[in-house]
Amino acid sequence: MEKQQDNDVGAWVKRAQVGEREAFGHLARGLSQLSGDQRAVLVLHYWEGLSYDEIARFLDVPAGTVMSRLHRARRALQRVMERAEEGVKPVVPGEEFREIVEAEIDVLLYMSEEEAGEKLAAVVERDPGRFARLIVQTEDRETLARLVLLVQRLGRPALKAGLDFYFAGSESEKALLFLRQAMGARVANLRQTFKNSGGGTKEAYLLLDELLAGSWERRAKVELLMELVDACWATKTLCLNVLMSYADVAYPLLLERFLAAARAEDLPDWIAAALGHTGTPFCRALLTPLRQDDENQLKLALAGVNALLFESGERPEGVTQLQVDLDRRLRFSYTELKEPLDPAVFAALAAAVAVHLDDARPGVRDAAIHALARIDARAYLDRLRHCLGHEALSTRTAAMVVLGAMQDVDSVDLIIERIRNGVPSERLTAVHTLGHLRAHNAFPVLLELTRDDDADVRQAAIVVLGDIGGEEARAVLEKLLKSSDRKLQKTAAQALYGTRRGSKKHFRQEEPPTRADQLRQKRLKRMRGDARPQYLPGAFGIMLILPEIRLYEEEEITRLIAQLYDDWTGVRRSLVESGILARESGIYRLTDSGEAMWRVEHFIMENYLNGLV
Repeated sequence: MEKQQDNDVGAWVKRAQVGEREAFGHLARGLSQLSGDQRAVLVLHYWEGLSYDEIARFLDVPAGTVMSRLHRARRALQRVMERAEEGVKPVVPGEEFREIVEAEIDVLLYMSEEEAGEKLAAVVERDPGRFARLIVQTEDRETLARLVLLVQRLGRPALKAGLDFYFAGSESEKALLFLRQAMGARVANLRQTFKNSGGGTKEAYLLLDELLAGSWERRAKVELLMELVDACWATKTLCLNVLMSYADVAYPLLLERFLAAARAEDLPDWIAAALGHTGTPFCRALLTPLRQDDENQLKLALAGVNALLFESGERPEGVTQLQVDLDRRLRFSYTELKEPLDPAVFAALAAAVAVHLDDARPGVRDAAIHALARIDARAYLDRLRHCLGHEALSTRTAAMVVLGAMQDVDSVDLIIERIRNGVPSERLTAVHTLGHLRAHNAFPVLLELTRDDDADVRQAAIVVLGDIGGEEARAVLEKLLKSSDRKLQKTAAQALYGTRRGSKKHFRQEEPPTRADQLRQKRLKRMRGDARPQYLPGAFGIMLILPEIRLYEEEEITRLIAQLYDDWTGVRRSLVESGILARESGIYRLTDSGEAMWRVEHFIMENYLNGLV
């Protein structure tokens, strides 16, 4: 009897699958009269072809439960179908059968567990429109969040379905919300993980890989990237690097948004940062608003100037071009310009900014002071020093900060004057500025300030003595270690031994390397040659030193990782644990998400970092 019922149900499903409208109607009627549990096992077993064990894992129930549900469901369905064959017409139109089946799969998608991930991925890959329809049907963020959770198991097919749905134009807002959430999937669990350092989540790389490979127009891709930038803190830098890989398309769109902003405060900071990377074109565009009198436009333009950074000088010894460009990749919002500005444009920009040092509006005037420091316009140092005598406290303070940042040692006497005659907050800023200037000639004043009535000024003076260094400063700090004031003791110790503001090497004697140090250096030399890593760039840096997607023997991949990391074995293990690499019998290969990361990072390298290796 059981076998006959099995055969009957299987025959009805096959007739429905090949398109028999009457069979659709009968099955739809039958399924509509069953319980949700019974419909689920029938759909999974007959429509999706899962075995008892697969259904059990899928629904997280014992296999025996699956068998009993199937038994009851087959009997119930057979009774309905027999009545239909006896002349009872189906009450549901045949085409609605597909909707019922898809509704069952939709429910099962939400119920699925890890073991069923591959089977579900096959369903979505076979019919991407099914997942797109799920996005359409979502009515609230909570339901959408459940769909995003599925992306972690369904992976690439679901993300591709979301992209196709977005670019199709229908219900694009829902698709965009889904894609933005997918970019940040599981980010809360990645804060301490190796793979998220400077890059993004697995889902972010898979999504970007699909986006880059798609045949959509470049402008459409750029517009989507601009929408995705703010999706999640963990993916912002990654998205910006991809965005600026399309700089020719992105620049006019970004500039349009920048100039259309009503106020600088309303503009996302990443827009100015991205435009700042274009250098001369952006500087030339800023000249027009800088020459206007509208306060909001002026503040906006000055904010744009503050997004610019310049090469800080010659590359330190031992730092490779790879490390320089990885630094650009990692610190997008704070990176230096790759190309020097056109001298004529730079001169015009500096002059247009300097005009506003005399502006009557404090917000404009102070912003202009900071902007001159950002572009290192040393031709205007005299005018910045003059601002130290301005009647407005905010202007005097801004000028002090800027002169310290520009290392203007000729302003030391004027800074000391502000310590003697300024208000408390101004005096504190002036003391810190002396520290930035490493003003050795200010030692008598700093010594006097260690006995000042203002406790904050005393603390700051002690810290600055540590920054300046020298035998005189050392003697004063050692004396303060014996003070009865515990707070002064602690600050003096920090100034001497570097526990707060970095190592004070000028107070320490270099010790000869130990035998262990020598052996370690010998080991490093053997593994990496002359390479000297300066920082830890994250997994994306490893992708850039892998020349291609292929199999790597353990020794080869270890030597490559050693170009960037001291702890190459720990990093290699982290790459495997993070699912970026897979290891078998001493051979390493990139996983699907690892390959996506490789392609995305090499796209950035070739189109934005300009061939850094």
